Formats: sequence, structure tokens, C-alpha cells
Amino acid sequence: MAQKVLVISGVSMKDGGIRSVLTDALTALDRYASQSNLKVYALVPNASDYHYSHIECIGFPNAKKKWWNRIYLEYFGFKKLSLELKADYWLSLHDTTPNVVCKNQFMYAHNPTVFYHPRLTDWMFNYKIGIFSFFYHWVYRWNIHKNTAVFVQQQQLYHYFKNLDVQQVFCCPLHEISIPVAIPQLPKPAIKTLFYPLVPRSFKNVEVIAEALQLLTPEENSQLEIHLTFDPKDSGYASYIAKKYPLNNLKFLGKLTREMVFAQYQISDGLLFPSKLETWGLPISEAKAMQKPIWAADLPYAKETVGDYQEVVFFDPENPIALAELFRKWLNNSPIYSGNKAPERTFPVLGNWNAIFDYIRTTDAKI
Repeated sequence: MAQKVLVISGVSMKDGGIRSVLTDALTALDRYASQSNLKVYALVPNASDYHYSHIECIGFPNAKKKWWNRIYLEYFGFKKLSLELKADYWLSLHDTTPNVVCKNQFMYAHNPTVFYHPRLTDWMFNYKIGIFSFFYHWVYRWNIHKNTAVFVQQQQLYHYFKNLDVQQVFCCPLHEISIPVAIPQLPKPAIKTLFYPLVPRSFKNVEVIAEALQLLTPEENSQLEIHLTFDPKDSGYASYIAKKYPLNNLKFLGKLTREMVFAQYQISDGLLFPSKLETWGLPISEAKAMQKPIWAADLPYAKETVGDYQEVVFFDPENPIALAELFRKWLNNSPIYSGNKAPERTFPVLGNWNAIFDYIRTTDAKI
């Protein structure tokens, strides 16, 4: 049988959770390709950062420097590349349906900004979030029906694409948490501690935490610390938070290694996660894996990511008064956790990367 060619594209997936998605996909695909008659090309931000035995990586370091670079690649440059590589399957991991010559195209959609209502701080510190909340409706729609199938992480995006009359949409909750083998041992804080791992962006909503702390008494604040994984110099938003809320119990840890993140989970009394915009909410899955209590924003993504779990409480991410009251109850050892049940899935699910690759290879769409 002639060898088939799969191109997987993630040229803009440089940081945070989306980089984890790319790395997880390529790691799984490298193992998959070793056991199948498949030639794989990966289009990545920098080829020198990715090393696989059965994947040839092609770097596009300028793809994310300017939005025009990305548009040119997606709708002009990739067409030429698809002809050169003679792609049989093309999987785009970053929300777009590129203009390529390929019979079997697939798109992995993970950006939920189409559901987000930007605030003033979004426009001040991360104006792209405001722009994307409007622009992504067009990004998703462009060429969408060229895809054999669309893969999404959560229900709200599943329904979004079904409303666009996409025939094949699959939910793919792909976050299998691997706890590091060697977790550094840190001393347990003497007071109650909640941990919030984040990249400092405006939609991460640190304000609701700080505003809630300001509603507590000095005695209450002396019994509680919130640990954040950024430095005030990391971004305009980070600096704004540090200057506006000079609170002694808001601790800035700086950027941590994966091992140190899990060390923090280990010594913390729970995860505090007020983010208002997430593709999945990876820290929620990490906290579950570490069997830690979870305080999460009362939003659809969080409830789906939490799934079946008892030690969880949801709070209004717009209401610091309600969060302050939760802090008080917790400090007084009153019960706060209400539990959560995973929503019933009434739609097709592909549970891991291998299932996605199997689907791609066995599809013979006529586009």
C-alpha cells in the first residue's frame, strides 16, 4: 500500500495551553506514525524546539509576529506547500480552515472567544481578545465546509459548529494529565493557601480575587494566601494588578516549571480558578489529578471540565462579594463544597489522539 501523507499544522501555537495541545498531539502522532504506513509533516513555530523520530518538522518562526503573516500562510502559502508535500490529510490545530489542495481536511477548534464579552481591561491590556471576540466568527466560518470533520473540546463549540451546518463534529476532551515523577518537596504554608496557575492576561480575572480579599478583615486576611504564577513585570496586566492591589497575601511566584507547579498543588489547600475564558481549563484537570479541592468560575467550560467531582464549589466570577463570603465560610471551617456531575454527552466523542488519527485515516471524503 502506498504511503499516505498527513500534514498537521500548529504554526501559531507557541505559548501556554495551546502549546501543550500541539506537544501532546505530536507526541501521540509520533508513536502512531511509527506503527502505521504514514508520512507526517508538522508545521510548527520553531522546528528546533520539536524533535521526533517519525515526524518531519517545518518551522514558521514569523507566523505569529504579525497577523498578516498568519493570514498569508493560511490562505496562500499553505496551498503551495500542500502541493509540494502532496498531502492526503491536512489537520489544522489552530481554528482555521486553510486554503490547501487536499481531499481530506480537518480542523481542531479550541478558541472560545466567540462566546466572550470583552471588558474595558481587555481593551486596555489585551485588545486582541476584544477583536477576536468579533473576528473569530468569520475565522471559523471561512472555508468551514471544506472540512471532512471538525474536532472541538467542549459542548458549546460542538453546538456552535452544528449551527453552522457542519455535518461531522466530534467532541474530543483530550487532556490526560501526567503528574511529574519528581515533584520538589516544599514546606507546607502555616496558613490556608489557594493556588492559581496562570499566564497574566486580562480574561484571567485576578481582579475578582483581589476585590474579594479587600472585603475581608485584616484578621481574616492574615489567615489566607493566594499564590499566583506570574511576576508583576510579566505584562501590562500583571503590573496593573500588582499596583492596584498591593495586598500582603497576594503572592506573585513568577513563572514556574511544570514540576514546581505540581509542587505548589501539593502544598496548597485548593485551586482557585476565576478565569472567564478558557479552551478547557487545564489547571482544573491538574487539580483533580492531584485530588485537590477546586474553586471555579460558575461558567459552562468549568462545569464540563470539572466533570464528576465532589470537592468543588462554583462562584460568580463577576461578584467579589460572593467570593469574599466563600473565603469567610472556608476560614471558619464551614462546609462550602457542593459537588458537580458531568453533563450527559448526547453527541459523538473521540476520547484520545489515536481515535482522532484513526478517524482521519479511515475517512475517504469527497470534497
